[in-house]
Amino acid sequence: MTSGFYVSAVGLLFWPWSRSEGTLSIHSIATARREEFYWATVLTTLAVGTAVGDLTGLTLHGDGVVTIVLIVVIAVLVGRATAQRPSRAEASAVA
Repeated sequence: MTSGFYVSAVGLLFWPWSRSEGTLSIHSIATARREEFYWATVLTTLAVGTAVGDLTGLTLHGDGVVTIVLIVVIAVLVGRATAQRPSRAEASAVA
């Protein structure tokens, strides 16, 4: 349950960050608001790692490989859920 909570929290941080700032790029953190989103995400991501490590190590009796695979799957799911889609104008310019 804790793992799911923290994974959701990361997604819930990415959504307003992306909506308010227009980017999730760590290369463009130039305002106080972006830095606040960045550090909140870093701390929450560390909590995800701890919770998932505890889940796999203690509950599922997994080893390091199980933990790594689970974290990669979670990262991909969160990344896909929060990925910026090109606007219609950008998509038609490419086509």
